[in-house]
Amino acid sequence: MISEDGAYCVAMAGRTTNSGGTVAGATGVHVAGMLSTTHQTTDDGFRGSVSQLLGNRVRLSELPSLGNIDYHVGFNHTTTSLPYAIHGTSTVVSRRIATSLAGFQDPIKSILGVGVHRESKIIIKRRYVVGGQSLITPERAPARTVAIREDQREVILTRYGGDLEMNLNLFLRPEAASEELDMKLDAQRLALEQTLVDIGYETLLSEGTNLMHALLRANPSAATMTADEKVRLSERMYIQSIFGCMAKNPFPVHNILAACSKANLYTPPGDARNGYSVMIVPPGMELQKYTRPDEMVFNISGLSDHGKISMPLQGARTDTISNMRIFVHFPAPSIMNGANEPQVDASSGLTQVVGWGTYYRFKQDKAGDPYICRFVDFKNRKIVVVQGDAKKLNGMANSAVGGKLGEDNSDGEFVLVRPHMSAAMSSAILCTKPGAETGELLMAYPQTGISTSQTTETMKMQLRVYLGCALYEPENVLVVPDVQFEGLVGGQGGRICDESAKAGFNPENHDLFVAKIKTGADTNFNVDTGFVTKGADYDVYGKLFKDKDGAPAILYQGATFTDDFKNVDTNTGHLGVLDCLQGCDRLDGLQTFTNIPEIK
Repeated sequence: MISEDGAYCVAMAGRTTNSGGTVAGATGVHVAGMLSTTHQTTDDGFRGSVSQLLGNRVRLSELPSLGNIDYHVGFNHTTTSLPYAIHGTSTVVSRRIATSLAGFQDPIKSILGVGVHRESKIIIKRRYVVGGQSLITPERAPARTVAIREDQREVILTRYGGDLEMNLNLFLRPEAASEELDMKLDAQRLALEQTLVDIGYETLLSEGTNLMHALLRANPSAATMTADEKVRLSERMYIQSIFGCMAKNPFPVHNILAACSKANLYTPPGDARNGYSVMIVPPGMELQKYTRPDEMVFNISGLSDHGKISMPLQGARTDTISNMRIFVHFPAPSIMNGANEPQVDASSGLTQVVGWGTYYRFKQDKAGDPYICRFVDFKNRKIVVVQGDAKKLNGMANSAVGGKLGEDNSDGEFVLVRPHMSAAMSSAILCTKPGAETGELLMAYPQTGISTSQTTETMKMQLRVYLGCALYEPENVLVVPDVQFEGLVGGQGGRICDESAKAGFNPENHDLFVAKIKTGADTNFNVDTGFVTKGADYDVYGKLFKDKDGAPAILYQGATFTDDFKNVDTNTGHLGVLDCLQGCDRLDGLQTFTNIPEIK
């Protein structure tokens, strides 16, 4: 067939799969080159490889003075190399990417549906009632009315992409071309899948109902509290009951379910009172003892030809007591350093980095004796001993902030401050009504672009797709934050800022510094009011905490020990019973099946 411009146009047949079936081809893929009559076999082989991998409707045009196809084994010049250019859109690859994003397996699909959209902006409108109180009403008097309130949110889908390159000459060897294309395409496909999963978990963790807020709603004593008192109560419940409970509590799952059950009683909507039906947890939990294997399905909407499609979701386990399905989310590793060196990111999926501040008290056996403090160096796993008289500790405190503390020690108490300790923590998520009614993973405009460079004899394929997530009913999702330690990240060592530090305390070089706190300060005190201040001569808060990124608002008391490793002070903050040498393995996220450390 000859086109209007005199070029040869050949319609190719559909490509054949390994099983012998025919796959629908791509449209709009254009191959320009020289149609050789003397080497028709080589030419047909190249066209067949392109058709098999990219689509079955290929346009082939003759270009004069580009050399002969037989010279593809010669030097890399445009006049002696393979004279073909491929450009257009491969719907075969686009369909593979779209199908993969809609149908891949991940526990997040036990909560959220999958929506395929034709727009990049989604508008969410919610209507709910306000009021509803019943009062004693005399005759001819109005009663309390119920109003309808509406809010509106927008979700903007973000454009993501991945590229891959191939040697054009490789299409003369169909098996090698197919193998390389599949390997590179699978890597980019998995990267897009992981991006969609990360967007979904980030949305659930940020927009779902936090367990602390739900427990405050269910706590009758919180009704008469001030805002500051509610914050304190919420922080105490978070630290004592939730934070790191997988490592600190002998029955963590059932304690979480008990807390969620209480919070669920007064969390809308009313159907939620029937109990949670799905829970996603991080890996490392021992589920086999009290669960049995099960299976769920998830729905894909937005496919006009098929309507809503249901697909099985594997990996579910059912709790034998509550009949709730439990899924384990395994974070996908990054292959930026190669598939042979995969590495899981510290801030992906259910995992995020959490920081807090701790302090340790110095003690004196009697007046005139040196001050002494023994605490745990979690990085090197040893007890560190710091001791000295008041003059030495004053010098160390002054060195940390460039201050000028006087010799009077009656106005405060010496402490060691660990201001920036952090750990990678994983959370758990529960849902009352899984499916598209609660929220959706969103996808739009999957497309593939193809272009070639005849100078370098390479083909470049651009994969593009719009991804996002919308949580329609945040009340259906309950977030249990930071339940499991995945490892300490920073500030866990024993490097102390002493008098030799001319530039003062630096988190990159030091983990702790000496300071003086007010004698009447709370056990867990606010950093803006707890330190002794001497104006510009000594201002710990102003120099090290105020307007600093990641600085804690509260410092919690850490555990200190005697010379025979018995507790002097106990940890009243995030670590609790794990603030000891025996707790280091659990803080590092190691699966050590030993008894939880006891306070001695």
